[in-house]
Order: sequence, then structure tokens, then C-alpha cells
Amino acid sequence: MDFQRAVPPAAGRRAILRVSGPVPRHVLRVEFDYVKKKIDLLRGNFRREHKKVIESKRSGAGTDAVHVPKLWYYKLLLFLSDQEEVRLSITSLDSPTEDSQQTGPGHADDDVLNLQLNIFSLLQRLDNALASEKNSGAVIKDLQCNILTLESRLEREKQQRQSDLNASFNKLDIIRFEELCSVIEDFQFDLLGITESWLSSETPSHVFDVPCYSLHRFDRPTGLGDGGGGIVLYVKQEIKFVRLYLQNVDNRIEYISGVVNLKGLKLLICIAYRPPDVPYSTLSSLIHALYIDESPGVDSVILLGDLNVNLLNQKRADVKYLERIFQSMGLSQIIKEPTRVTESSFSLIDLIIVDKTHYLDVGMVDTSNIFNHNGRRITDHRLTYCDVPCKKSKSKEKFITYRNFRDFDGDTFIDVASNIHWDNIMTHRNVDDIANVLTKKIVQVFDECAPLARKRITRKKAPWRDSNIAYLTKKKNNCKHTYLSLKTQVSRNAYRRARNALNVAIRSVKRKYFTDTLNTKNSKTFWATLRDGGLMRSVEEKDYSVELEDLNHYFSTMGCNGTVSTEKLKFFNSNKCAGIDSTFTFSPVSESKVKELMNSITSTAFGVDGISIKMVTGLSPFCIGAVSHLVNVSLKTGNFPSSWKQSVVVPLPKNLNPTLVSDFRPISILPVISKILE
Repeated sequence: MDFQRAVPPAAGRRAILRVSGPVPRHVLRVEFDYVKKKIDLLRGNFRREHKKVIESKRSGAGTDAVHVPKLWYYKLLLFLSDQEEVRLSITSLDSPTEDSQQTGPGHADDDVLNLQLNIFSLLQRLDNALASEKNSGAVIKDLQCNILTLESRLEREKQQRQSDLNASFNKLDIIRFEELCSVIEDFQFDLLGITESWLSSETPSHVFDVPCYSLHRFDRPTGLGDGGGGIVLYVKQEIKFVRLYLQNVDNRIEYISGVVNLKGLKLLICIAYRPPDVPYSTLSSLIHALYIDESPGVDSVILLGDLNVNLLNQKRADVKYLERIFQSMGLSQIIKEPTRVTESSFSLIDLIIVDKTHYLDVGMVDTSNIFNHNGRRITDHRLTYCDVPCKKSKSKEKFITYRNFRDFDGDTFIDVASNIHWDNIMTHRNVDDIANVLTKKIVQVFDECAPLARKRITRKKAPWRDSNIAYLTKKKNNCKHTYLSLKTQVSRNAYRRARNALNVAIRSVKRKYFTDTLNTKNSKTFWATLRDGGLMRSVEEKDYSVELEDLNHYFSTMGCNGTVSTEKLKFFNSNKCAGIDSTFTFSPVSESKVKELMNSITSTAFGVDGISIKMVTGLSPFCIGAVSHLVNVSLKTGNFPSSWKQSVVVPLPKNLNPTLVSDFRPISILPVISKILE
């Protein structure tokens, strides 16, 4: 007998045993338990050998250090590798907790194995039934149906196991992401690249958004490798980053590259990752594309990332290979200390390769000593960085103008409003004069009681921030400045304690805030809470390449040209319906009707006159007669005030990357009093 495979790898395999030549019948009488023990033995040997191969591929090991399996049937059983426990040590991030491992998808192997053994038993019975003349077609048909049922269950079990695996990794990534945000907030890097992100195409980007940063990502394609890898790049929003896709680069190299345009400097940045099972010779295609093909169009090129080449071991073939490339192209690797330190080893694999060495500062941040709330490291790699001397363009300051009601006094407001001579408006008969005088009197009252104020906007305040968070933030910043100036172990420990205390307090306050505010039946409040908390993608202000004057001209010329055909007017005047002699006229509007319409307006927008509906309703006991007079004169004379024909136009993009004026649509905000007349 020749066992071709211990377990059928896919549906539709009808034969397990291949018999060659005449074999006595007693040889075919194999007990099920005996076969199961043999399969378990083969599977156990394969698992031990496969574990050695996987462990040798952890980050930091070169291709020549990968374990070579000694089992002759190792490659024949590789179809079992997708049913083994997920390899957690290949990532630079920490492994999951023990609880997550016990309940994780790896323990579904027993169910998968039982299904496979049941299928194997049924296939053996089917072979015996086909060889025997006593069995009817019904028995054979039942065996075939049972086999198909078990195969479908086996496929569903594999899919469920894979979905549970993805869910567990997403949970771990979110836990580490909170600590990553603290690192970004502390050091305020302009660009921050992360290798081995382990993000899949099903993970939305807004889950990992960082305030004031734009996110760029490269996910390892589904079905390639072990499902890990991936790169994430955070770029400050005020920095213009143009994504660049390199030519003739080996597709097994994972990278994100782009051009940064700064004042006096055009910089090409590339974040790269070479998986351990990819030959180191593939790095030549990436380096050649950066420093030969693209370098003539920029001032400088910087390559950063985990290349899985340990430069501390000068005798290795991959190290000698890289050094020959560096010497031939005049490149320098500016990180000289180990970047990954474990209890048993240390290595220099996170590199910064430059073509020019005039950098102010080069160093590392020991992120391997940052722990999450479970007391586990977020990574065992140290964060490498370099400062590039350049004139960074300042971000445009944003200011808002608003009415300051902080010192508003109701009694003073009533006195000022009652001293205004609103009756003088009744003497005017021109709608433009009435509208101008009414607007000036309303603005006069609020300029005295709630004057205009101008405020600079930095960043949006977190809705859960309280006095305790503000105190802990100030304490953490003070400890950080002390640590950066002294560089002592005592100051470092004090900074870490302050930072961890702040993170714990923020988590507690955020949890209480969302628990209290999301427990509501009001859908508007629910979605507003998610939006304010940064859990939903919000519309961000962007600098578009379209000129404002071009937009104004495009919006003003939209639609008809404003001319009326005289021939059409003559046609309608001469073709009236018989028996209709009266013309259409408006009837005067009472003050009660104007007040009713005024209270029905829900818009809070300000027009070009700087008046909102709340300002008008607040003065309605004094100005209701003047507003009614303006409406009636406009209806009687058939004239619309000229100042009401001006509006604040807000351009909204029709797509994500508008480049033409036709890619925008206008939203016009008219004066609020005109809505009453409408």
C-alpha cells in the first residue's frame, strides 16, 4: 500500500489508497484506529518540523538562517499548514495574551481534524462498496451525500476559523494603536512609518486615523504569504505628500514612497519592508529605483524600514551584499546601534539609508519599553528617526469671528433695544432703504450687548476632556521636558509614570462619556456623539488647486443668462384664457403671521449681513412692526431688496479629488430675513 496523502486536501478526492498489483484480501482489512494513529504520528512530526521553520522566520533572521526541514514527506504535507495555529512570533508586535490564545482560532484544529477523519472513513467505505457487488446503488448514493455534507461543513469551519483569526488581530491592533497615538502626540513627528502593520483590506482606514495626520497604507495582498506584513505612513496635514509608485521593483518588496515638497527642499521618502522569506537580492531593485531612476528629480532620497538584514554581523552574505551596493552608489546607513533587542539576541535591522549625510540629529526612541494597559509591550523594535534640515512651511492660521455672549446681560439688552427708534422705519417707502435701516438697527443692538470677537482655532477640543485630564496633560508635558533635558533614568521613569497615568485616565473618561451619551434614542444625538468623538470619518478642510476667482466666475455664470425673450412675453399676453380678467395680487400680511413664520425657521446660518434668526427673534418684541412693514412694501411694490440678492456661497466638492471648477457645486446662504418673505 502507498499512502499518497494522510488526509484529502480538497473536496472531490475519491481515493486514499492506491493498490498496485495483486494484494491478498486480508491486507486491505485495516482498522480505523490503526490508520488514525498513523495519521496522528505523521501530523505530529510535521507540526514539530513546521514550527521550527516558522520560528526561524521571525523578524531579524536572514534567509540563510531559515530552518531546513529534514522530513522527506514535509513538502507533501504542506497543505496542512493553513490548519495549524497562527504564527504570532513573526511580527514585531507582541503576541496576544494567554486568554486570547486559549479562546482563539487555533483550538479549532481538533474540529477540523475530526471532520477530515470522518471524510476519510466514509471514502474508505465508499471504495469498499464500489468493489463489492452486494451493495445497492442506494447505499453508494447515501455515502456520497454524507461525504459532500462533511466536506461542506469542513469548508465552513475553515472560513469561520479565518474570520475569528482576523477579528482577534484587529482587536490587538486597536489596543496597540492607542499607545501609538501617545507616542505620536509626545514626539510630534512630521512623518511616521510603521512596518508589519498587519492590516487587511477589510479594515477601514478611519479606525486608525490620528488627528492632524493623513494616513497612507499598503496592505499585503490576500493570499500572499502568511497574511501579515503591510505598511502604514502618517504625514502631518500641513505637509504636501504626493504618493509615488516606483517602476521595476520586485513585487515581493512592500513599500510606500512619495515626494515631500518643502521650502528649499524636495525630498523623496520611502518606507520599505522585506519579508524574511524573500531573497535579499530583491533589495537591489528597490535601491536602484530610488537612487538611480528617481533621484535626479529630487534633492535627496531617504529609505527607511525593516529590511531584515542584521548589519551587526559583518560576515553574513546579505550584509556584504548591501555594503557593496552602498559603496557603489555612495550611500550611507546612519543607524549604528541595535534596533531590536530581546532577552536572547540583538540586531540592527531597522535602517535609514541616505544619499546625503548632512542631518542634524539621528537617534532612536526606545518604544520597546512602552507597555499597554495589559502590561505587554507594543513592539520589540526601537523607533529610529532622523531630522532633515529644511524650511518647513508654516500652516495657515485659522480664525473664526463670532458674537461673544459671555458678558451678555438681559436687562441691558432690553434697555438698548427699547431706546432704538424702530418707528422711523415706517416712514420709508423704498424696500432697499427699509432693509438697510432695519439691518443697521439690529446690528447696532448686538454690537453693544454682544460684540464681535475673533479667535484662532488650533485643534478641536475633545468632548470628554475635563479638568483632571488637563492637569495630567500638563504634568506629563513637564516630565517630558525634564526627561529630554536631563536624560536620566529617574526623569525617564517619572515621565513614563505620568504618561501612563494620563492614558489610563483618558480611557476611563472616554468610556464613561460614550456610555452616558450613546444610551439615547435620539439618532441625531447618537451620530453627533460618534462624530465628535472621532469614531466617524468627518469632512476635512483641504487646500484645493482651484482658484477662488475661477469658482466665483463659474458660479455666477451658471444657469440662464438672465435675459427674457420678448416674443414669449407677447405670446403669453395675447393668448390668455377666456373669462379670466383679474390679475394676481398679494394681500397684506399681519404681524402675527410674520411672527409665526419667524418662529418656524430652524436654520442657524448667518448671511452676508451677519444676522441670524435667533437675533431677529430676540428683538421681535421691538422690531416685529418694522419687519412686517418691509414684507408688505415688498409684496405691494413687487420689488425684492437688493441687499438680499447677495449670498455667502460655499463650494462643496462633488468627488474626493476635485481639480476643475465643474467639480464643485454651490450652496448659497441668503440673509435670514429674506426667508420670511420667501
